[in-house]
Amino acid sequence: MAWQIALFFVLEDAWHYWFHRVLHLPRLYKMIHKLHHQYSAPFGLAAEYASPLETMILAFGT
Repeated sequence: MAWQIALFFVLEDAWHYWFHRVLHLPRLYKMIHKLHHQYSAPFGLAAEYASPLETMILAFGT
């Protein structure tokens, strides 16, 4: 079971990373992801500030 949990974390992290990169494509950035980068101060709660569609896309990997 430990290897399954480890695999889950690796796959979930890869999903989040690559779809976050895809959301930086110009059209998707403007339509979906721009809200996430509205805050310039680096603090943890700002990372959670995103559109509902972005939240659903990134959470799909879990």
